[in-house]
This record gives sequence, structure tokens and C-alpha cells, in this order.
Amino acid sequence: MEDPDKKEKVNPKSGERNQSFRVLKVLAVAVAVLFVIVVVMISPLILQRLSYGPTLWLAKLDYEPEYYVEITPEELKDFPTLQGLNNKSTYGHITELETTSDERDRLSYLISQKEAEPVYPFEMLVRATVWSTDEVPTDTPPYTEITVEDLEQFPPIKKTISQPYPSVDRWYGISSDEWDSFLKFTNGYNEEYSGVFLKFGDQVYYISNTYDMRSYLKIEGEYYEFSVGLVG
Repeated sequence: MEDPDKKEKVNPKSGERNQSFRVLKVLAVAVAVLFVIVVVMISPLILQRLSYGPTLWLAKLDYEPEYYVEITPEELKDFPTLQGLNNKSTYGHITELETTSDERDRLSYLISQKEAEPVYPFEMLVRATVWSTDEVPTDTPPYTEITVEDLEQFPPIKKTISQPYPSVDRWYGISSDEWDSFLKFTNGYNEEYSGVFLKFGDQVYYISNTYDMRSYLKIEGEYYEFSVGLVG
């Protein structure tokens, strides 16, 4: 028969372990609660940074492009984001303007409608980049020498050489026939670089073309290269 006065023996070390476990459990719960509170507090800031709304990107130009769309003063009233743009932007730098999906879509539609009106006598754009003679590939021939008289046959190429990139990112319109004639004349198209290297005088230029017909705007007397930012 069990002695009623007999007390159950407790292992002191086991009791200490149980107490330590309870303390750790409480600390773990406290840390988890604190983590949830912090996440709730900062999540709006994180979401604000990760979920940008629609934006308009405009680069102010210091020259008049060959073709552009003019936003008239009357039309400008419908686009508050563009109002006072001259004071918000500087030459050669991209100005990013936050807007609404509605304003972005209306502006894009207006530009596309106006760009469809004129008929441009070219299908692509062309530009020149200044290279040093040490950078020119060693392919044969590394470049084609061209004279003043030769350039008169290709007015767009002449324009690119007179205003080369990267002083300003200038593209000029050229017809596909004229581009083909230029390639035939130079006979120096470089497959690796997808362009032609020309030597005019003491300077070497890299001539490249693109079918990316960019949008250019005239707003309150200033010219801008325009593109749409993130979709939102």
C-alpha cells in the first residue's frame, strides 16, 4: 500500500529545464508579435516603393527635331502633369512625372493620332557616334573613308556627322532606299556591330540605324523626347 506521507521527488535539473523552456517560449511569442507589428507598420512604405504608378518620361532637347507632335495650349489644359514642364526639366536629363492611368492613356492616344497625320519620307532613323581610331574593330576594312562630295549624296548621314552622339542623342530620318544605297556605297557593314564605320577627315564615326520611331513633342516652345513609364 502506498504511503500517503510519501512525497513525489522532483528532479531539480528537470525543473530548471522546464522553466527555461517556458521563458524561451514566451520570448519567441513576443518576438513573433513584435515582427508582425513591424511588418504591418512598414508594409505601406514598402508597397509604395514597389508599386509605382504610371509615369511620363521626357528628355528636354536643345535642338528642334526633324519631326514632332505639338501639344497646343488648349490641349495642354487637359494634361495638368505637363503644365509648367519647362520649369521642371533641364536639357539632357530625363524628367520623370507621376501621372494617372487616365491622363497617360489620353496623352498617348493624342500623340498617336497626331503622329498618324503626316507622311514621313523615311522608314527608319540613323545616328552617328564618335569613335577613336584605337576603338575601331580590326576587321578589314575597319572603316570607309568618305569625302565631302560623297556625303552630299546622303543628307541624313551628313546631318548625323555634323551633330554626333553622345553630345545629344540625335536621330535623323532616312528612307530604306537611301540606307541601302549608303550600305552599297560603303561596302563596309560590320555584322558584329550592326553598323558602318566611316572616316571623315581625321575622325572616325560609327553609323547605326533603328526602326524605333521615337515620339518627340513640342510643349510651350520647348522640344522633348517622350516615352511612357511603368504601366499602372
